[in-house]
Amino acid sequence: MKIRLFPGSVFFLLLLLTCAAANSIHSNPLLLLAGFLFGPLVWNFWIPFPILRRIEVKRSLPDHVFAKEGFPCEIELVSHSRSGFSCTAIQPFPGLPFLFQLEKVQEFTPRKGETHRILNYTLEVQSRGVFEPKNVHLSCSYPFGLFSWTRTFRVSAAPLTVFPERVDTNAFWERAVMPNAAEGIRSLDGEFAGLRLWTEGEPLRRIHWRASARHGQLLAAKQDGPQPLSFFLIADLTESDGQNAEKNISLAASLIWDLCRELAPFTFGAETAVWLMLIGDEKAELLKSEETDDFCRTALEKLARVRPRDGKRPAVDPSAALEEFRQTHPSPNILWIGPDLHDE
Repeated sequence: MKIRLFPGSVFFLLLLLTCAAANSIHSNPLLLLAGFLFGPLVWNFWIPFPILRRIEVKRSLPDHVFAKEGFPCEIELVSHSRSGFSCTAIQPFPGLPFLFQLEKVQEFTPRKGETHRILNYTLEVQSRGVFEPKNVHLSCSYPFGLFSWTRTFRVSAAPLTVFPERVDTNAFWERAVMPNAAEGIRSLDGEFAGLRLWTEGEPLRRIHWRASARHGQLLAAKQDGPQPLSFFLIADLTESDGQNAEKNISLAASLIWDLCRELAPFTFGAETAVWLMLIGDEKAELLKSEETDDFCRTALEKLARVRPRDGKRPAVDPSAALEEFRQTHPSPNILWIGPDLHDE
């Protein structure tokens, strides 16, 4: 444990030394004053030590989150001292880019001499990466704040993986892949036609639909059979501007999330294939959903760790992987994210 002296404690010590010096020269009533001052001084110095020594700290965090999105965090303090938490102040996870908002505090005493305090926070991480929120600082200054003891507690060492920030991809899907799929197309005779997910009793089903412009009446509906889903996403992070590289990483992570969570569940048992070629600083990696366990999480974890590629390094040619994908998957969809297309 570390001890810190406040300005008030320095003045307190000087006053005590002055009284002791005056008494050493000759008998002086200041000795009585020194006695009164010495008691609180010892109290300030000694009491925080056993309080902090008898505290346990536990924390509860998810193992993965998205950057700049709030998530719950619970920190439990257990005091085996009769003084409880009367002098303590907490600083969770010092040195990490976390934003804290305290939501609720609960305190209860299940048995004599044992006090539990549960602190519920909403945390937000400002950048992607892998962090180890394992240190919690507790400080104690009691009762006049002349001395402050600080103890660092080591809690569960499980790392926290922060995926890249999610961005709105609706405009991207409508422009690049599925134009007019949601709103439909108005024909010359005033009718709409398009492709939608239709709810009819059980799960969502995909149908072709056509409705009149005047009354919105469904004129024709034809249910599709199982449709294969095949996407090849190439994320070229060769970028001299670090800000644009981070935007590309966020877009790639958001598209992977959409493919895994929004599109793949509605293929109704048809073949689903998502490939990701990640061109980062170290090397070009190719992930295939058919060969990778928990493809979505693995891809997001790699995007959380990847570093942008230096623009001075030679370009990577993805043509061989593209040709393999075209030969093995019918009607492939190719998505490119890179320096030339970052505005898309």
